[in-house]
Amino acid sequence: MAHLPTPEPKDQLEAILEHSLTAYHRDERHGGAKWIDQRVLDTELVPVTREAFRDADDLPSDEEVLRTFESPLQLLGEGYHVIALIEPQHRFVVKYAKHPGPVPPLAPAKPASREAWQHEHGARADGSLHPVIWQYIRTFEAYGPLAVPSRTYIADDTLVSLSDNERRALERFGAIGIVRSLGRTPRLVPINYPDDFPEDKRASEALRLSVVVVQPFVTPLADAIERALRAGDVAAARDLEARYRDFTQQLSQCGVRDSGNQPACSNERQPSSTHTSPNNLDCHSGTQFRPEQW
Repeated sequence: MAHLPTPEPKDQLEAILEHSLTAYHRDERHGGAKWIDQRVLDTELVPVTREAFRDADDLPSDEEVLRTFESPLQLLGEGYHVIALIEPQHRFVVKYAKHPGPVPPLAPAKPASREAWQHEHGARADGSLHPVIWQYIRTFEAYGPLAVPSRTYIADDTLVSLSDNERRALERFGAIGIVRSLGRTPRLVPINYPDDFPEDKRASEALRLSVVVVQPFVTPLADAIERALRAGDVAAARDLEARYRDFTQQLSQCGVRDSGNQPACSNERQPSSTHTSPNNLDCHSGTQFRPEQW
């Protein structure tokens, strides 16, 4: 029976440090421990993470993003946990928690749940954020540039309604720049729906948004490869395939296998043609991955 080589002490130490930092970032509670009350490493880690996030974040300024909510947004698609809206210039998408629990994109709305579709569900009655919102918030610390960077905007009135523990947990992400203010009060945003989107899943009036995730508009890898092949650029298609193989190896090293998301090229800005497209939708986890060099 073949034996795996014994890791070098330096490699073992790096692995232990990486796991410890990951646990610190994710507030993992080992052995029944409560959340980390004294975040003793934040003084060193926050400035480094903030700088890395600024380098990775290519979204417009907060002023431009918030100005977008003054006009109607177009529905882009529906995932298990979120609905994605696209702004007129197709620079970024706006996502919100669509329902208290997961709902398959093509599943009809239950008759008794009509009222639930008239609201977004980013903040819960118990003072916590919807789990999918936390997944977006924590993605950059967990995976760095392997994930599409996103910002989470929370209305000030909603932030103060959260529990003390929830607000304390958000402080670090506010210092990094991942969590930002949506303004004093929630935004009332009209939504333009395509004709074939189910009536019982539509907001009858402007939707009151208090917690939203904003991400760059990206194109699924399969679409980018198809375009390269249609243009006759076989070398470009093979290059994308090679980068994808390298990318999946990086994900595996981070402990990610079969994320349920379609990798995307961050520099591709082509519009989606149908509301059921997976483009920019995180159907299962709330994390969308992409190679940083794409």
